[in-house]
Amino acid sequence: MALRFKSKTEKAVSASYADSLKDYYDAHVAAENRDPILEAIFNSKKRYLSWEAYQTIFNAFIIDLNFPDFSFDILEESQISNHGALGLAVLCGFNLKQALSIVLKFYRIRSQLFKLTMTEDNDNVILEFDLQYPLNQVMQSSLELAMGTIHKSKKEILALSQSEDALYFSFSEPEYAARYQDFFDCPVYFNQPYNRFVFPKAQLMQKLRLANQEARDTLLTQCETDLSHIESENNLITHVKQYLQQCEEFPSVDEMADKLHLSSRSLRRHLQQSHANYQSMLIEERIRRGKILLTESDVSITDIAHQLGYAEAANFRKSFKKITTLSPAQYRKQHAQE
Repeated sequence: MALRFKSKTEKAVSASYADSLKDYYDAHVAAENRDPILEAIFNSKKRYLSWEAYQTIFNAFIIDLNFPDFSFDILEESQISNHGALGLAVLCGFNLKQALSIVLKFYRIRSQLFKLTMTEDNDNVILEFDLQYPLNQVMQSSLELAMGTIHKSKKEILALSQSEDALYFSFSEPEYAARYQDFFDCPVYFNQPYNRFVFPKAQLMQKLRLANQEARDTLLTQCETDLSHIESENNLITHVKQYLQQCEEFPSVDEMADKLHLSSRSLRRHLQQSHANYQSMLIEERIRRGKILLTESDVSITDIAHQLGYAEAANFRKSFKKITTLSPAQYRKQHAQE
């Protein structure tokens, strides 16, 4: 029976976040002990980190180095200006309401791990973080960083001595809960049905101490450019991935370009501008399907290789191990359903 493959939209985090993460990694790991995979991610020239690369970094800190609370170390050193044009535009906002409207419009140029929305009731403003990936330790640390950044930045730009915030997390209270007490000067609740940042509505109209309309307008122009760039890149890459995930026989680059109503040259150029290429995406899809076939069927590795378009099973084994560091047989043994 043929397997059906589900489509998944790629989401990304701005690669500039890797700078502070690299500094943290370098400060805690001697040069001779550093992981070459992490070093390659840190030194990549890509504009964005893939979810896989982002997880690799966070898991190295949380699991390999046993720093589950590293997000608070990052927060203590961070500044709102670390968030590029978006952070600087927020600093230059007229009041908190305008600053938050800038965040809501452009947050995707920094992170697509959450869908962020804002609502108001009689007394409070509620920022809701809708997770775009299942809650795990990486997403838990990401929520700590996201809410911690808002909490710290809001206090700074409003020059508040006491924040009056309240934070709600959907995960259980961690073992390092004392870090929350040290960092946040407000109530923090765990095991909640949502992830929310709540603060008094009266703060919305407070003027920011660094308000600057001219600088803000210039920075917003840059944010508009960045957002449009992300949307065009994501749309093309998403369309290519969706075609590959849905097809029975893999198209050549010429056939893919034809499906997208582009010339082959234009498709290659657009992908290159997004730091991607068709052959790599094709290999990625073959490996993705291979993983499913290895864990959800008893089809032989040779037959899987042929189903995926490899003329020789040896080529499939070589490609699979290069991507996953495991041979197909090893992957099947480790991940096969019991």
